[in-house]
Amino acid sequence: MSVTSCTSPDAPTQVAQVVSKRTNSLGWAKSDCHTCFSLRRHCDRRRPRCSACIDDGIVCAGYVQQLDWERGKSRKGKPPRTGTTKKYDLTKSTHAIAQLPQPSAFVFVDESDNPLKPRKRSLDLSKSHRELGDVISGFGHVQPLRRHSSASRSSAPWTVARSASIPAIMRTALSIPISIETPLTRFEESLSFFHNCFAETTLTFPVPINPWQSAIPHIHNNNPCVRFAVLAVAQRQHAHLSNAAENVSVLTLKDKALSLFAHTLPDLSFEAGISTALLLLALDYAESGYSNWPVHLRGAHKILELNGGISLAESRPNLRSQVAMLLWYDVISALTSRCGPIFPRSYLETLMFYQSESEWSFLALSGLPDDLFVDMYDICVAAGRLDTITQEEVIRFQNKLWNFEIVTHGNEMFHAMCEAWRLCILLYCARVFPQPPPVAFNSNMEPAEDSEVAPATTSATYPTPLDPHDLAVQIIRYIAKLPPLSSLQKQCVLPAMLAGCEIRSNEPELRKIIVDYGERWKKKTGIWIWDSSSEFMGAVWAVNDQATGDDACIIPWTEVVLPSSDYGYMFG
Repeated sequence: MSVTSCTSPDAPTQVAQVVSKRTNSLGWAKSDCHTCFSLRRHCDRRRPRCSACIDDGIVCAGYVQQLDWERGKSRKGKPPRTGTTKKYDLTKSTHAIAQLPQPSAFVFVDESDNPLKPRKRSLDLSKSHRELGDVISGFGHVQPLRRHSSASRSSAPWTVARSASIPAIMRTALSIPISIETPLTRFEESLSFFHNCFAETTLTFPVPINPWQSAIPHIHNNNPCVRFAVLAVAQRQHAHLSNAAENVSVLTLKDKALSLFAHTLPDLSFEAGISTALLLLALDYAESGYSNWPVHLRGAHKILELNGGISLAESRPNLRSQVAMLLWYDVISALTSRCGPIFPRSYLETLMFYQSESEWSFLALSGLPDDLFVDMYDICVAAGRLDTITQEEVIRFQNKLWNFEIVTHGNEMFHAMCEAWRLCILLYCARVFPQPPPVAFNSNMEPAEDSEVAPATTSATYPTPLDPHDLAVQIIRYIAKLPPLSSLQKQCVLPAMLAGCEIRSNEPELRKIIVDYGERWKKKTGIWIWDSSSEFMGAVWAVNDQATGDDACIIPWTEVVLPSSDYGYMFG
């Protein structure tokens, strides 16, 4: 998988400017600065700001003791110092990090229990800033999680290609390492965990341009809000995977990221702004599937609009992948809120125009084929204006979905995942849109050639009305057909949740499949949207189990979970 380099050509120049402002009269402190002391890390005690704080892009809190300005008097009568300060060369340690083998797990050191011993060697400021970039970019040499061969990283926009390499995805279970024995700093551990674990967790399979890893270069470019957000996401997922109580440092990092984001936004590059917005959304997403998602999405959209809109992404592949991820979360959250997406359709059209299998695809990012995502976006828009939608529009949407086919070249597992999504969107239409009256259904009826216009004036090419329960059972069968630890099954969150809402109390075996699905993937990924899914389904089950005596599911989820323009659910 291609990893974006994190080095910045401007870094040496910036450091040189900082160093030039130092004078010998500033001297050295006799103790560590407050910041380094609180973080239990090495401090070179250089005044007025230590090198470690400068490298991290944070404000140095200063020193406890005052500098002795009368150095000549204090040294009077004493023998002259011999030797020079030994410079610490990071070359070897950087090389070691770059050559790390694929980690089997990560362990974050509890700094309160294992204080670091202070080094007696001082860092060379002119080298350390450059070396930090090498350390970060060195993670590109760490073998990322592999779920299939590199030849199958991408797919064509409308088909699932490269069938020969697909079975590797089925054979290999999603593996999330949670500990590492190599002695790294807490920052390096968290960054490596984010790069190798979280950045792969949400994807169907690796992509050459990973939207999460695209945020890493901004850490090196003196954007502490991105840094704090990345650390918070990594530490939250790690705590979930380790079945450990979440450290208060996660909330502290989140508060720092939010505060710095708010204060530095006018001076922040739009790329760093988009990365921060996406990471803050992910931080909430890792904790729950229920949150105020529009806050993050409107913020990201506003940043783009203030800087020129989606045209910014035309020449920026990394930005395109991140906007695609935001657009996915926008649509998937708007489906259950039924208030319409925040990003306009022009964003989707631009992304699809420049989208290339050498970069990313919605199939790789989310598990939903690209053309199905376009249809789902239009359905999401229609769900936000239910008072004006026409019967012809409903028939057109459902005709397209009923007759939709995706070329999977005989890959049954990909076919099962895509079918689960297709039927899920049909099930959504059946519950959200007013259904046309029953008509005679001819299974031999040919779909209209122009699906954008003709179906609006023709009869339905599917059995009407759609049977939500029948669709739900088919969805569950497709999900159960997928290997229980494959990344393909992991991507079926929304299909599983919507199908689960339709299962009756006299079908405990089907309910158990959905419950086990959620619990399994919560433990496997450390992403806790599954708790919200259980609450969502549980509320629907409770209402229907009490309201019916014949085990018929008569109260749809749309009457239990009302539309909302702020807080809502996101399952995907």
